[in-house]
Amino acid sequence: MILIQLFGNEEGPVIQIKVQDVSSGNQRENKSSTEHNEKPVEDKREDLNPEYMFPDEAAKYLKTTQKKLALFRKYQLVKYTRFGKTFVYKKTWLDDFAEEWAGYDLSNEGRIRLSMKEKDWRQTHDIGKPKKQKPQGN
Repeated sequence: MILIQLFGNEEGPVIQIKVQDVSSGNQRENKSSTEHNEKPVEDKREDLNPEYMFPDEAAKYLKTTQKKLALFRKYQLVKYTRFGKTFVYKKTWLDDFAEEWAGYDLSNEGRIRLSMKEKDWRQTHDIGKPKKQKPQGN
């Protein structure tokens, strides 16, 4: 029988594995020290090149939410890279994204898909970008 337990301490996550030989009843224990020793985000920020931004900073820069930023990433609208398990963005990539998608409605997932189709149609038919949308109000 094999029992695997995962718990954490100050040093990070620790995996404890117990293997029991059913025939003899002998029990062995193997502790692996800090398998995936991930630093907290605050520590990672110090290690990251200053030209990169974490998702919270990138969302703030684009004046949107991290959830929408994740949608932009999902539909490959914005360029990104990985820093450990975290996605990071360069300011120039965010500026390129904002310029490329200016005038399109990216307010939710359905609108993102429609905007992608519209952009593709405009490129196919050699029509320029849409004009920036004005807020509707009286």
